[in-house]
Amino acid sequence: MKRKAFSAINICGLSIGFAVCLILLSFVAFELSYDGHNERANQIYRTVSSFYLKGELRGTYPLSDFGQGPALLADIPEINNFVRTHAMHGGAIISNRENLSKHIQFYEDGSIQYVDSTYFEMFTHEVIEGTLQTALDQPDAIVLTETAAQKYFRSSQQIVGKILNISGSWWTNGDYMVTAVIKDVPSASHFKFDFLISTHSLLQREFYRSSNGSSTEGNFVTYVELSEKAQVKAVQDKLPSFVEKYQGNELKRIEGKATMILQPLTDIHLTPGYNLEMSPTIGMNTLYFFITVSILVILLAWINYINLSTARATERGKEVGIKKAIGVQRYQLVSQFMTESLILHLMSGLLGIGIAYLIFPFVGEVVNKPLTLDFANPKIWIAFFVFVFVGSFIAAIYPSLVLSSFKPIKILKGANERHSNKFSLRHALVVFQFAISILITVGTFGVTRQLDFMQGQNKG
Repeated sequence: MKRKAFSAINICGLSIGFAVCLILLSFVAFELSYDGHNERANQIYRTVSSFYLKGELRGTYPLSDFGQGPALLADIPEINNFVRTHAMHGGAIISNRENLSKHIQFYEDGSIQYVDSTYFEMFTHEVIEGTLQTALDQPDAIVLTETAAQKYFRSSQQIVGKILNISGSWWTNGDYMVTAVIKDVPSASHFKFDFLISTHSLLQREFYRSSNGSSTEGNFVTYVELSEKAQVKAVQDKLPSFVEKYQGNELKRIEGKATMILQPLTDIHLTPGYNLEMSPTIGMNTLYFFITVSILVILLAWINYINLSTARATERGKEVGIKKAIGVQRYQLVSQFMTESLILHLMSGLLGIGIAYLIFPFVGEVVNKPLTLDFANPKIWIAFFVFVFVGSFIAAIYPSLVLSSFKPIKILKGANERHSNKFSLRHALVVFQFAISILITVGTFGVTRQLDFMQGQNKG
């Protein structure tokens, strides 16, 4: 630690490398956590259909007609429940007319969803006020998120039982009674809303009442819940006959074909490419790239440490020669160098966490994600200890063995320069550093385009 410049350069490089690694891995963990907050996430699936016309694929959609859910429940025993959702396309004006002197109204677009009364049986939400089991039983019921409740009522008084008016909608208008208030939808959820209305009022429209469940209009998203012991493949195998039963005649008439699959709830966000997807998605290849970059960045930091350590061989060689001359054993020298590396990594890790904490809000704005560094998350501290202990060993083992192998007589006579050929690995590492830097730079352009695509993707 006597050489402050050397220590400062190493700490700076290691801390920045760890901070970047921490940010990238946190982003990946956030993306992989989508919809995992639902208690029955491993039993919930979304129906996805592909349509062909005269042998040509016309699109793959997570949409269905309103009769698909009831038919699946009736025909396939492994299905325990279903939920249909339908966005209020075109938006509406929502008003709180309780106090005419303080008339509160806003235009809401994209935040209103119709759902079946069984929605809260399948999906997990934290209730603030009301009873979720019966919250959507009535046709004029509406459930608000905490943000929506504060927006329209602006008080901490009881909100359940109050009335909101919906007008200007293409679908349903009128007064709705608040039956429950829930916590805001988690950020890592593909299905976002501020208002939930029972599909009962929607299905009372003449268009749906006259269809008797046979409408071919795919305006709904259908989710099914399988029983705990159900085999997904067995259910998937029944879907072709299901499609033939309900759509076979129409498909033959237009020379078309349709296929249906059940998509796991936790795969929805990680499966790009579907038409009319309700929220942005990201592919696993992109996440693999982020993981690879995080590994390469930390490798660059360790390689930089190794190169700087071996580059000081001439200077430290004299120290090694003197210590060996007075009887210090090789294992003691290795222990010294390993301890120095451990201390540097400990300081770098703490500084890296601080850097990541300061940068997280900026990164969150860039990727449009609410990224935060949660110090209560044990994964952060696992990453910290892996970096400190495993990293200090990896980065220091080669310099320690090289420096401790010097012969004291030759070192003290100034003959260490003749051993420069032993450091060919250092030259190889320098080349490797440049190669990694170029790879990361090129890959960054691809990731930037992917992020732009995510933010501008059509949500349907």
